[in-house]
Amino acid sequence: MKNLFVLEDRKDLIKRIESLNPTNTKNWGKMTVHQILAHLADPIRLSLGEKNAVDINNPVFKSFFGKWMVRFIPWPKAAPTAGEFLPGNGMTEPTDFNSDKQTLLLLIHRIANVPPDHQFKAHPLFGPLSRKDLGRLYWRHLDHHLRQFSA
Repeated sequence: MKNLFVLEDRKDLIKRIESLNPTNTKNWGKMTVHQILAHLADPIRLSLGEKNAVDINNPVFKSFFGKWMVRFIPWPKAAPTAGEFLPGNGMTEPTDFNSDKQTLLLLIHRIANVPPDHQFKAHPLFGPLSRKDLGRLYWRHLDHHLRQFSA
């Protein structure tokens, strides 16, 4: 299983993020490639305690099923997300494409380098996650949206 906390897996994601440019067109969804940069950055900000999101108190996602979604189950193209990670609902507003891309890369670097015993903030949909599951979730989230823009 690929994981953001595994150096080789992270390097691959970084290379794909670096390949993004404002002309990338989406294969599905409503957000632009620029909006996706902020959408990908905000959950990392949340885990680092720099952003808040309302707990989506859904026991299904906080159960064994949620762990399977984090680890294995393919995500639909319109998978649920916290409103705070959507445009107009609290998502960080995009500013400059290249600056926002660098911000995402910096956040990836920061979260990957927190101490192993760091206590991450609970995910609004899946609740508290182990470091391994959080790294898996973020790898899958980044991969999902990079595929959305053919990166």
